[in-house]
Amino acid sequence: MTERTKTVIADDEPLEEELYRAISGVHDYFNNRIRMAFAKDTARAVRPSRPEAEPFAFKDLRPVVSRALEEMDADALRKVISKISAHFRGKPQLLYEAMDAACNVLYMAASLLPGGDEMAAGIFREESGGYKCIYRMNSIDAVLNWLERLAEGCCGYFISRRHNRRQQLVSNVQDYIRKNLEKRLSLPEVAAVFNFSPNYLSQLFTKYSGTGFVEYITGERINAAKKMLARGEGLVYEIAGKLGFENAFYFSKVFKKVEGISPREYLHKAGKL
Repeated sequence: MTERTKTVIADDEPLEEELYRAISGVHDYFNNRIRMAFAKDTARAVRPSRPEAEPFAFKDLRPVVSRALEEMDADALRKVISKISAHFRGKPQLLYEAMDAACNVLYMAASLLPGGDEMAAGIFREESGGYKCIYRMNSIDAVLNWLERLAEGCCGYFISRRHNRRQQLVSNVQDYIRKNLEKRLSLPEVAAVFNFSPNYLSQLFTKYSGTGFVEYITGERINAAKKMLARGEGLVYEIAGKLGFENAFYFSKVFKKVEGISPREYLHKAGKL
């Protein structure tokens, strides 16, 4: 949004009304704000009933907004948006400044968040003109409600992104486990591979995989054992060694606990004995 200032010397009252209409037309079409003054002996404002806009330096809040968006910190974003809203709420004379601040937040969200433009479009998809509907707003409350709606949409996006990111982390750990079943796969050792604390990995794994860390490894080893037994890839003790079990006895014990039958019974049932 830009602002252009021009001083007009006028003696005719009708000219003032014409200029009012010109100001409104320019703003509606170009989204530019024009300030003018009339003067005979002294200058007077076009809209004397409206106090001069209070200064609002969005640049002072830009680093805070930027950090909140880049770190996807919902609490920090809500806090700074509340600060912006509190400054403008109940001050209709600051409509253009509020609109400018809201558009700055929109631009930063679209620029700093992956897929930010699509996210913003999704938040306002039910509005005519999408997020650009802000350019048609003519009340301070409408602008601030739009801004708060944008902020809440961003916070929902943060949650979704964090969920997807953590789900991907768990998928990476699961892939590592499947490819290394012959290794010692203790929680501390696997956590170290991914630079996690054991406690964090355990909680993450349980939440996003639907099973515990140890239970997942056991299940993958038994699934692999069944395939190897069915393909005849070795004797029971050999398969136990290939899958990281301490010995054939422990392997058979775990196999029976999971499948309900021993490895030899499984082979017999599969027609391999």
